[in-house]
Amino acid sequence: MPRTNSIAGRGTINSGMAEETKEVPYISFSAVVGRNSRFHDLTEEQMDELGGVEYRGLRVLLYIVSGVSNLVITVVLC
Repeated sequence: MPRTNSIAGRGTINSGMAEETKEVPYISFSAVVGRNSRFHDLTEEQMDELGGVEYRGLRVLLYIVSGVSNLVITVVLC
């Protein structure tokens, strides 16, 4: 049987869940995560919510990478 972890979103009830349950504030549903962070048995609405979380994370990463690259360019040119 493949190893899985359960992730409880904000506002969920954790009774009866596995001991490895981890509560996260950025999703509002409980999810089962398998190997390589693959989510199992998600509804269409849950996939849309998770996609929004990933989009916001990528946007923050874009700002960080842009800021660091601009800083490096500024330091090299000065």
